[in-house]
Amino acid sequence: MDVLLGALRSHADYVAETDLIRETGLSPPEVRRSLIALRRLGYEIEDHPDLGYRLLAAPDALLKEEILYGLRTKVIGRRLHCYEVAGSTNDVAFDLAAQGAPEGTVALAEQQTAGRGRQGRAWHSPPRVGITMSCILRPPLQPSDLWVVTACASVAVCRAVAAQTGLRPAVKKPNDVLVGGRKVCGILTEARRETVILGIGISVNHEWKDFPEELHDVATSLRIASGQKVDRIGLLRRALEALDAGYEELKKDGGRAAVERWERLSQEE
Repeated sequence: MDVLLGALRSHADYVAETDLIRETGLSPPEVRRSLIALRRLGYEIEDHPDLGYRLLAAPDALLKEEILYGLRTKVIGRRLHCYEVAGSTNDVAFDLAAQGAPEGTVALAEQQTAGRGRQGRAWHSPPRVGITMSCILRPPLQPSDLWVVTACASVAVCRAVAAQTGLRPAVKKPNDVLVGGRKVCGILTEARRETVILGIGISVNHEWKDFPEELHDVATSLRIASGQKVDRIGLLRRALEALDAGYEELKKDGGRAAVERWERLSQEE
């Protein structure tokens, strides 16, 4: 399926089935089965009896195939585990780490049923409107310094949001990102022995009806703040890339540069 998707993407217009067979090495039945599978995932693929197939649109879904397409990272997000529903992506990531998953592995869920924030607070994550992810890290830091990972992630989210939407996010210490004084992102860093799990939840395309009434005075989403729907996959790629660059820097300087940026962003609140 992945190889067929790559072949469709490499053509701006129609591509004949014979060319798809030649380019992918798949048999005719394998091509057709892959097309069915891609359509079930939500890809819009047009077929023409004479011209062949053309990829029209990708689904608004956190699919591994979409996230990895064009992703420019060295460590963060090179291995992805995507779920439709998960209790807590932090718990999923801890389980993956216990099974030997390498540093940089990311668990994502379209919906969390038991998401949590700092001090056990619940994290509200309705389906298919936000970004909920957890990353396995093994930073060269003492346990007392793990707050630096949160600072690094806050800076990465701010950079991604600004680049994707043009908004001006700010940091609210210790672990929130705000737009217009309202929360759009929460970060939860947890550790067990040598493994650190960095959890990030971003309210992307939520509308007011998606928030509990008690959050209407303190929360917002990027869609509400910008007045337009936001490309979740594009934002996610930017966040992973910014986090990858920031984490590489953290391993070299202990987080000094990230903390300086974090302090500056907190002053913009």
